[in-house]
Amino acid sequence: MSKWHLHSGFDKQGNNTGGLVQYVWLFSLTGSFVLLLACINFRNLSTARSEKRAKEVGIRKAVGSMRGQLISQFFSESFLVVGLAFVLTSPI
Repeated sequence: MSKWHLHSGFDKQGNNTGGLVQYVWLFSLTGSFVLLLACINFRNLSTARSEKRAKEVGIRKAVGSMRGQLISQFFSESFLVVGLAFVLTSPI
């Protein structure tokens, strides 16, 4: 009886033939694929943004900025964008 909700399909001999669990697998695979595409898109957009800011990086290095400071700036901006997107898309 514990499998009735997701494994609701049975044949004439009482063997499990699937049921609603197929939909769970289908939606899980679809969601994973969409998440993978979103990660790839985010990476491409971040790379494009960093290429546009190459002049700024060059000026900051000429002024005397350290490599770690530049890395922390880009990481903090990425985390800020991700955090803002998470807050905006989270259900209230």
